[in-house]
Amino acid sequence: MDGVQALAAPIFIFNVGQDGSAPANAYFSLRQVVSIGTGFPGTVLRVTFQASASTPGSAVHCSLGIWTGTNYDTTATPVPLTFGGAPGFTTGVAARISSDWVALPGFTPSTSSLVVIMENASNQAGTLGYITGVSGTKAGAYNISTYAIAAAGTTGQTSDVAGVVVAVTTIESMTPGMGVQPLPALQRPISITNLLTGEVIGFDTISDVLLGNPFFTFANFDPSTYEVRNNSGSPLTVSVGRKNYTVASGVLWTFNLNPEVGPLVGWRYVSGTRVFG
Repeated sequence: MDGVQALAAPIFIFNVGQDGSAPANAYFSLRQVVSIGTGFPGTVLRVTFQASASTPGSAVHCSLGIWTGTNYDTTATPVPLTFGGAPGFTTGVAARISSDWVALPGFTPSTSSLVVIMENASNQAGTLGYITGVSGTKAGAYNISTYAIAAAGTTGQTSDVAGVVVAVTTIESMTPGMGVQPLPALQRPISITNLLTGEVIGFDTISDVLLGNPFFTFANFDPSTYEVRNNSGSPLTVSVGRKNYTVASGVLWTFNLNPEVGPLVGWRYVSGTRVFG
């Protein structure tokens, strides 16, 4: 188990708002304008989305571009956003998910507004949360695919609503080479702590933990007792002692991997009582 903390270049965060109040209206493609102002440095970005409070959320495609100031058009073809390398996502009720970091050509500290595009598989009821009354924002719904189109214009547009934010909760930027500084592992969305040694490994996403596998197995970890903290917004499947455990977001789990201490099991606490399995 190498490393006690992860390293990252300085990250600048623009908080759009707390979303998830209700499902959005029907759309095939939704183009969201978010005014981030100027002086927001960085050349690579990522976007965090949130499902509605009443239904699991999903999108088959997402992309990102710089707003031209007209309609919902972007200065160039939007850059695809991926999630653990995949083009879309599915997440639980009110859960959040962050895209992979992506370079956005032309993005500079003078950029004032971005367009975030989200698509369903067809024209259908949205599953992503929304909030209203947010200045500098507007959203346009389309009954055609627009995630790979810069000048979408008004062709196929079915709605145009000001002051609405659909799904987008934060936009982050990072400038590689600005000077690497440590980010404590416990401040990462997911952390695994060796309770015997105090060593901590931090992860940004579920994909970073699983590395393409269906569950996390503690492979190559020393025999010990580990605490798994998951605040990613999505569940993490952990396999210990031939049993799979679902580590829900916001729930702290402990796993024993040392057979000399006791059975290889996992547990959590519910109202002060230890609950196994």
